[in-house]
Formats: sequence, structure tokens, C-alpha cells
Amino acid sequence: MVEKKVKSKRERTEIEFPIVGIGASAGGLEAFEQFFRKMPPDSGMAFVVIQHLDPTHVSGLTDLLKRYTKMPVFEATDGVQVKSNSVYVIPPHKDMVLVRGTLQLVDQTQRQAISNTIDIFFRSLAEERQGRAICVVLSGAATDGTSGLEAIKAGLGMAMVQDPVSAKYDSMPRSAIATELADFILPPAEMPEKLITYVQRSYGKPATRLPEAAKEDADSIHKIFFLVRMRTKHDFSGYKLPTLKRRIERRMSVNQLDKISDYIRLLEENPNEVDALGRDFLINVTSFFREPEAFDILKEKMKGILKDKPRGSAIRMWTVGCSSGEEAYSLVITIKECMDELGREFPLQAFGSDIDNHAINRARAGIYPLSIAADVGEERLKRFFISKDNAYHIKREIRDTTVFAVQDIISDPPFSKMDLISCRNLLIYLNRDTQRKVIPLLHYAMNTRGILFLGSSETIREFTDLFSELAPKWKIYGRKEQKNPAPIAFPIRPLTQRTHGLPTVETEVVVKAGARQLAEKVLLEALPPSVLIDEKRNVIYVHGEIDKYLKLPRGETRLSLLEMAREGLRAGLTSAIQEASSQKKEVHRESLRVKSDGGIKLINVSVRPVAGPEEGPGFVVVFQDAGHPEEQGPVKSGPKITNAAEARIAELEQELEETRESLHSRIEELETGVEELQSTDEEFQSTNEELQSTNEELLTSQEELQSVNEELVTVNAEQQTTNASLSALNDDLINLFSSTDIAVVFLDEELSVKRYTPTATKLFSLIAVDIGRPIYHITTALAYDNLAEDAKEVLSTLIPVEKEVKTKDGRWFTIRILPYRTAENAIAGLVLTFVETSRLQKLNQELKAAMDYANSIVATIREPFLILDAELRVISANHAFYRTFQVEPGETEGQLIFHLGDGQWDIPRLRELLEDILPKNSTFDGFEVDHDFPNVGRRKIILNARQLFVEGGTVSHRVLLAMEDVTER
Repeated sequence: MVEKKVKSKRERTEIEFPIVGIGASAGGLEAFEQFFRKMPPDSGMAFVVIQHLDPTHVSGLTDLLKRYTKMPVFEATDGVQVKSNSVYVIPPHKDMVLVRGTLQLVDQTQRQAISNTIDIFFRSLAEERQGRAICVVLSGAATDGTSGLEAIKAGLGMAMVQDPVSAKYDSMPRSAIATELADFILPPAEMPEKLITYVQRSYGKPATRLPEAAKEDADSIHKIFFLVRMRTKHDFSGYKLPTLKRRIERRMSVNQLDKISDYIRLLEENPNEVDALGRDFLINVTSFFREPEAFDILKEKMKGILKDKPRGSAIRMWTVGCSSGEEAYSLVITIKECMDELGREFPLQAFGSDIDNHAINRARAGIYPLSIAADVGEERLKRFFISKDNAYHIKREIRDTTVFAVQDIISDPPFSKMDLISCRNLLIYLNRDTQRKVIPLLHYAMNTRGILFLGSSETIREFTDLFSELAPKWKIYGRKEQKNPAPIAFPIRPLTQRTHGLPTVETEVVVKAGARQLAEKVLLEALPPSVLIDEKRNVIYVHGEIDKYLKLPRGETRLSLLEMAREGLRAGLTSAIQEASSQKKEVHRESLRVKSDGGIKLINVSVRPVAGPEEGPGFVVVFQDAGHPEEQGPVKSGPKITNAAEARIAELEQELEETRESLHSRIEELETGVEELQSTDEEFQSTNEELQSTNEELLTSQEELQSVNEELVTVNAEQQTTNASLSALNDDLINLFSSTDIAVVFLDEELSVKRYTPTATKLFSLIAVDIGRPIYHITTALAYDNLAEDAKEVLSTLIPVEKEVKTKDGRWFTIRILPYRTAENAIAGLVLTFVETSRLQKLNQELKAAMDYANSIVATIREPFLILDAELRVISANHAFYRTFQVEPGETEGQLIFHLGDGQWDIPRLRELLEDILPKNSTFDGFEVDHDFPNVGRRKIILNARQLFVEGGTVSHRVLLAMEDVTER
């Protein structure tokens, strides 16, 4: 049982060794060198290097990294198992992910204008290793790695970023730092030490665990919550305690603390650590179009709502916990696409709320890294985004539609009358009691046919009476209408808490369903008649009875307020609207004389600028009766009017009428001019859109060029390092060629000279200009006419040729002709080597002469003798032996002496002398053999034996056996 436990522990340790993802782009090679030179080879970690590489260029990164570390460095292959103390490098034109401890490669279908290879791997690392994931972002252009780092941090992993000051290209590090999620910001050379310390704490022993039972430990947790609330103004007591504990434990590990009391002391002394813990609590991780299939289903459900919407009504949506805005903008884009596909336009009002002020500011800016291209898609990028300053900016038509606000769904009142509410991946972090408060609030905030969009791991829990399932798999719910709705309670954050962030008791306000609608109806009925007009003076909305102020004009109907105004009202309206438009304030016109129902009425008019629909600003025009002229008081008595006075009055009235007609004509001319200007403005807008489209295309091309330039920078860095190595190697070769006496000539496949050593000039009349000339066109000192033929034969058969060749001045050379093989084992010519053997030839001749001399002496000796080897086999015999015993060399040489002549030399005493005594004494003399030999009869032979020695006294394992025939004595 014990052995089984030990084995399981060993297996678990092997599986859980740290895997560190290292992302870099331009300037990354220098950072890699600094990092790996300081990383020991036995750290227990595995390193996966992801760099932007030119897909058309064979990368030398793997070979270059081998120079900086003693760890084995591999170019990753599909399915390779990651092992500790190893480095794996992504190959060109591939995306790479980590799946169950193996690296899986995916072909990039086309050259990416904006590479997100680093983000792809970091996300897979976060999913695979969760809290044990580690990522490092080094030098590089653009923003790749940022969203991947956010995914690592969402899973409670650790993130390191290169200090931008030390980075050759600082765009990637600065983008990662802007998330405020980096645990360490260091130069590459300082990272290994911090990394090893972190790993030893996180992997070398069980992670720090906060106790739960003891009262003092519970008090410690609540004290941490209090410190965070005092600093950030956010109360996290409604969140799930285990989730927050894990984040506290991670911060303790980063700060190398074991006791919670020490960590509380750090929080009290270091406000920056409180901010860091608060950011970890907030879990601000999102992306565009998370789970695209869910958005596809949502689009179909929203189409059903849009089809039944009355024309002119607004679409309202709310993203709860919007973080940095990606989810909110994704929903707006989705609704825009729905309206385009249905051919129906509605005013769109979108709201995004979150408790993190920094995230809300990022959402309001609407600026995102280039790596969002993988989530958004090319078509949506062109339509809804603008590429600018190495980032993507949300277009104004989408940005102006969305309002972002800091709001806590737990303690602030909700928005209302929403057609769509998205609350994705927020409920999973709230405890059960808080969820029971939030879900009814979401129901209250929705319209009758509203849709609730939750995350894939969330549910409406027991509130099935409030919502129906529209798409259970993707957690899309529809609002159920209740006949007798229960009172809805939601908290109102007290003013003191909003201002100072002090902990106070929540106040609950109970609002009965429908009370708000009743209040709105009563207030609207109490308002005077009014109209809403746009910037072109067209009527958009009418409230109340306005027939006595406006009337439909004859002919082609146009909803222009000035054309619909009754006589006497137009001039006052025109001047009031112009003044309100220019001064941006409410303008009043009183006692305007208006003809209505055959009489004259006095009208008061108010014009107030308001935020209008997408076309531009608008105005609210309010009409109020001011009575009849006779009600203004009696006319004061005066002198009697004479006929002349009456004539003068008639004349003045006629002039006034003419002036009115002239003014009316001028107003119409002015309106016509305004329409022409508006038409011209529309043309300019159309031209501007075309220019903007062209600018977007140019920006896209610029991004592609930036991506290519980034890859070229990486390739250039590799080439510079390789060139430095080749330069050193070339110096070595030059010194080798200069110092060697061996003549070497390199030929290409056409037998033309590519390179030669200085010694080769002694055999061939070679000078620098001969490079590229065929070898057989060059004068040579060799008496070798078949050089070209032999060279062609070697190229054809790949069989090396070796010959002894003599020069014209009598020197000898050994020539070897070998195939020239490249690193890919391809044949790219020949290598000719010439080794001078003149001295060897002279020694051979001297040796041959000595041998001939020795053989002559041996031949003149009349006594027989044998030369035996170590096994006592006959190596040779002299002519006297063959003549005396009448045998042939073939019968003798190579035979054991004891087998000669049918065993006639197999004499026990002779065997003892040769096998035992001779090796010890090196010689014996006077051994007599009396034997009847075939062919020659009986003979008496005296044998003398001696071991042969070479210079220095060592035994040569040869035995000289001399014989003396004494038969006649």
C-alpha cells in the first residue's frame, strides 16, 4: 500500500512540473539569450518558446538557443510529449497549443496580417494548467500575448513581462503591462531567479492553504475584505469564499509569505498590494464573441423580438459585469447585424456596467489590441473597427450607442425595460444568497419578451417561474410574465457609502411591478403639447393635441415642422430654433399671434436642445396657450381716427403684408439653401466614407507590412547571429587552410573551381580570377592526364577514387577525389585532396632494396631454416629447406610445423622446446632430430631456434628455426 502511494506521488510530480510559455517577436533573440544564459539546466521546468517567424524562411532559432543553454532544445513536432528541463521551439507557419501535456501543431492557412500565435498558446496553457500556468512576455512589436496573459491570470496563473526599458521593441511588453495583471516586470536576465523562487514555492511543496475553522482565521479573512473595501470601495463579501481564498493564496505565494498574519501586515503597510489583490478579486477577463455558437443562437432569438417590435421603438440592452467592454460591443454588433439582415432599423440603447472603474474607462475608450482579430473576424473588423496607432478602435456608430457606468449589481438599483440582458460568468463568482437576490432583479429589469443571456457554467437556479429556456445548452432564457407579481426588493447604496466607501447597512426599497409605468403615464399626460424634431427640423415624435399649432401642408406630405406651422408661428419658431441651436440652450418666444379656427390666439413656444438619434442632435418644441388678444386688456382710448389716418393704416397694413410675403419668400429661399447645403454635406459625407474605407484598406496593408517587417526583423536577428558564427568558422577554415600542407581544391558539379587552399597553387597555376574556371583548363604540374575523366566518374558513381600520381619534377602525390556533400546530404560537386608522398615513395624504394638485399643473403645460405609465427605456423622458408626436404612452398607456408611431412616434425621434445621453453628463454641450441623423412630418407638434423626482436627489445612474435644436416658426420 505504501509503495502504491509513493508511486502515485511520483507520477503526480512528473505530470505537474511547470511549463513556462515564453512569447516574443522582434528583438526577442537578444531577450532569449539573456534569459536562458541565467536559467540553470536542472530547474525542473519545461520552456515552450513562441516567436513570430517568417513562414517562408527556415528558422535557425533552435540552433541559436542551443548556444545559450545546456538544456536540450527541440523544434516542436506534432504530438511531442513535453518533458522537464527541455526547451521546445515553435516551427514556422504553425500555431501551437498544449493538450494533455503534448504540443499540438496546426497549419496557418494563410499569412497572418496580425499574428496571435502567442495568445493561442497562452490560452491553451491557461486551460491546461489553470493556477499552475506561467507565461513570460518579452520584446516584440504589436500586442500579441496580451489577451493570453489575461487568460493565464483568470486561471490564477503567474505572468512575467519584460521591462520595456530593456526591450528592443517595447510594444508587446507595454501592452501586457497596461492590463495591470503582470506579477513581475523585470529585465530578462533577472527573470530566472524570480521564476525559480516562485516555482519552488508553488510546485516544490503543497500550496499555501488558508484555514477555515478557527475563529481567528475567519476574522483574518474578513479583515482582508475590510482592507480591500476601504481601499477600493467594493465589498466582496457576497462573492464565493473559496474563489477569493485562492486569490489570496496566490498573492501570498507571489510575495513569498506563508502566514496570513504576515500578509495582512503587508496589506496594511503597502496600499499597492491591496490594489493588486483587488484586481485579482475583480476577475476582469473577457473577449469578443466568447463562444461564437452561443452568439449565433442569440442572433436568431433576437430576430424574433425585432420582427415584432413596433417601428420607431427603441432596442435596449444591458451587459452586467462588462469588464473592459468586449462583451457589450459584441452584443451591439450582433443586434446591428440582426437589423441589417431583417431590413429594419431601431434606435439602439446599450448599457455596460461593472464595479471596476479602470475596466469601465478602457471600455469607454473602445481601444483594443490587434490580437482581437482572431475573435472578431476580418469582416467585422472592417465594418465596426478602425485600425489606428497599432490598435483597433471601435467605430463611433457603435461607441455612441453604448453607455458605460460604474455600477454594482449587488448594491445599486438596476436599469429597466431591457430587451436583452447579458450576465455572463458573473453569477459563478457570487455565493448562493447573492445569486438569489440578483436573478429576480434581472427579471424585474427586463421587458415582457426580454432575453437573459448567461455564461455556459451558470443557471437561473430555482427561478423557473421567472424564466423559460430558449436555448438550454447556451443558457439563453426568456422572461416569463407573472399575473400577480410579488414585490421586488433591491438594495440602494446609501450616499455615504457611495462617497466614502464606508461599510453601512443596506437599505431596501420595495417597488411593485407596474408602479413605474403608471408614474410615467401620469407624468406624460400632465405635460403640455410638444414635438420632437431632428436637426433637419423634421418631426419625429408628437405628444398631446397639436392641431391648433400645426397642420399638414397641401401637396406632397413632408413632416417639416416649419411647413406644418400655422400662420404667425413660423417666424417665431424659426428664430427660436436657430437661437437654441447656436447657443445650445433653451429659448422662449412669448405671445406669438397665431391664426387658428378663424381667430387669433397668443402662443408661448419653448425650444430645448436634446440628444437625438444617430442622425444628429434634435430639439423639443413645447406649445402653451397664452389666451386671446382681447384678454390682454382693454385698448387705451385715444384721438378720433380720421379718414387720412384710416388710409395710412391701410397703407401700413399693405406694406406689412408685402414685408411678410417677402420675408416668407426669403425664408423659403433660406430653407432651399439649407437643403442644398445638406445635400452637399451628404455628398461630402459619402466622399468621406469612401476615403475612410480607402484609409482602412491602407491601414490593413500597413498592418500586413508591419507583420512582415516584424518577421524580417526576427530573421535578420537570426541571420546576424548566424553570420557571426559563420565568420568565426570561416576564420577557422582560413587558418586551417593556411597552416596545412595538404593541397585541397573544391569543384562544383561542372568541375569548375570554387575554392582552394594556398598549397594547391604548388600543383595548379591558380590565382583568384580562376574561381569559376574548369579545373582542366588550368595548367598543372601533375603528370595526370585522366583527372577530368576520373572526376566525372566520381560524380556519376559517387565512388571515391584514390591514385598515386607523379609530378613532372619527380615528386609523388596521393590524390583522392571525393563527392562534396551538403548538410542535406545532397551532392554539390567534388573535393580533391593532394597529399605529397615523395618521402614515403623514397622509403618504400629503400625498403624494397633492403628486402632484395636480404633475400639475396637468405638465398645464398645453404643451411635450411624456417620463419614461424606466434602460433608456430610457417611464414616462410629458404630455398635450402625446399631443396633439402624436396617440398613445395604451397605445401609448407601457412602450415603448423608439426603438420609438415605427415607429422614428421611432431616430436614431443621439439614441441616442448617451441611452446614452453623458447618463450621463456628466447633461444635454444643443439637439438638433434634423427628421423626418416619422405623423399629424402633418414636424416640427422641439429635444430637451433631463436625469437626475433624488433628495435627497442620487444618481441615480434616470430621464431627463426635453423637446421644443420649432420647425417654424413
